[in-house]
Amino acid sequence: MYFNAHLSVVIGNKALQTVVSVKTNNDAQHIGAYCDLIVPLNCRIQYQDGKHDYLTDLARNLFKSGDPITVTAWYDNFSPVTVFKGFVYDFLDGTPLTIKCLDYIYWFNMGIFGSSRVLVKKATKKRDAITSTGSSYKSITLKNLLQTLIDFVNDTIDENSDNVPHTQLYLPVFDMTLVNITFAIMSPAAILEWLKKELGLNISLSGNLLYVNIASNTLNVVKYATDRNVIGKPKLQKKDASFQKIKLKAWFIKEDGTKDSLEIGDTVSGTLREVFFYKVKNKNLYQQMAQEALLKYSQHKFNGEIETLLYPDCDLFWKAQYTDIRYPDRTGNYVIQGMNFEIDEKGYHRRIKLAFLSDVS
Repeated sequence: MYFNAHLSVVIGNKALQTVVSVKTNNDAQHIGAYCDLIVPLNCRIQYQDGKHDYLTDLARNLFKSGDPITVTAWYDNFSPVTVFKGFVYDFLDGTPLTIKCLDYIYWFNMGIFGSSRVLVKKATKKRDAITSTGSSYKSITLKNLLQTLIDFVNDTIDENSDNVPHTQLYLPVFDMTLVNITFAIMSPAAILEWLKKELGLNISLSGNLLYVNIASNTLNVVKYATDRNVIGKPKLQKKDASFQKIKLKAWFIKEDGTKDSLEIGDTVSGTLREVFFYKVKNKNLYQQMAQEALLKYSQHKFNGEIETLLYPDCDLFWKAQYTDIRYPDRTGNYVIQGMNFEIDEKGYHRRIKLAFLSDVS
């Protein structure tokens, strides 16, 4: 049995006819997805306006940074799947040549947020301060900060493009008040990464929508079974399979954005895991909440990777209902934490990173 596969790559108004391979990556550990498009040095393209025929030219002459790109794949008699949608941001010369692309994080990486002169303390014993460019707030809600970032990004889009849809904030959004906060020489993307790291928030992009909340956005469900749509050997294992010891650091975020912390577990040689709790007013609960989180991390649950073909389609943070015929104890509900997609001479392959969510009810 075989599948007759098709691939469409459109950059701007030009359909790229010569593609060596496509590799995409989207992972919950960072914000934004990227795509590497491997093409010959001389590309063959066809205009989509119906007025021009085929043209062969150097890729650098045909495309430029900021051009929108859409990668679509499908099999005969199946619906097309949008593999990647974003913007060209760089070219790596060579034979073949690599066209590097980003999703909407491309626009969040552009520009320095804020135009005020702010003081930033150096990390020295003298505690000297330097004057820099950025923004500073005595008090601002997280939601208002995010909307200000989005407005800045949309202004950047308007300055550089005529037909790119604006970014929007996915509602509802987790909110809290941040006090005495300063951002110096930081792009909107750098600020989002800081919020993700310091506050432990789930921050991701879905098209032009920015999602910011405590929990991951598991709105859709996809089903996998080893006798149906999983290929190769699933790489799912329990935490204790690698003799893992855990050092858990619990962060307790206060109403004003400041935080306390507590470390438990194997604090000497354990693998660091971090958890975040929000708006906890009673400090007497810190130890109990940290112990409960450590117990959850110590449970013998499966995590790892599976490999599939083009279908079924899925996205980051979807709920995956996984059935393992040979090893039934691996069967359960998982959340998709990352995806690598490869299109080359070997066909269409997804590598999906799963984290245990719950047992099958």
